[in-house]
Amino acid sequence: MARKAETTKGRILKAALALFSTDGFDATSMRAIAKAVGINVGSIYNHFDSKEAILYRLYEYYAEQHRKARPQLDELLKLVETQSPQKVFETLEYGYPPEVSENISRVFMIASRRVNTDPISIQFIRENLFDDGEELIIPVLDKMMELGRIEPIDSRLFAEILIYHSFCAASYSNTPFRIQPENWRVSRKLIFSLIRPR
Repeated sequence: MARKAETTKGRILKAALALFSTDGFDATSMRAIAKAVGINVGSIYNHFDSKEAILYRLYEYYAEQHRKARPQLDELLKLVETQSPQKVFETLEYGYPPEVSENISRVFMIASRRVNTDPISIQFIRENLFDDGEELIIPVLDKMMELGRIEPIDSRLFAEILIYHSFCAASYSNTPFRIQPENWRVSRKLIFSLIRPR
């Protein structure tokens, strides 16, 4: 019975994620989620109190996946001592498992669309994109400069440019304005080209 309940809960989350990312959070009703899952709308309330509760559970799950894929700062700082700046920057790319990769983009997109109206969405974006990025990028750049590996650069400003680039890409994910993967890679390389090796 517990297994069946968990399966139903997972199906609700999966359907809600698809609907929130295509139709928008506000336009998606609990009835639409129930229909997509193939259950009565009342059955959803056995698992979630509200549409917001579904969204916040998605945030929790994908924040955990984001943390698991996140490079470790101490490992990055060790790499700075032995690897080229380019190799270190490549390590800054998060390696999400294939089953997580597409969905995590959707979750970031949903949250980025709600940052003007929802404090929990603001917190999700701040912790998993802005704070997380600064906590990795700034110390890595500072260490590179300390070791004389790169020309001096404003590490905080560079981190902000990189983070806002990611934020914009997340905001337009799954829309007609979506940045294509190849263009994403080229644009990231262009940003990293602002850093000059010594």
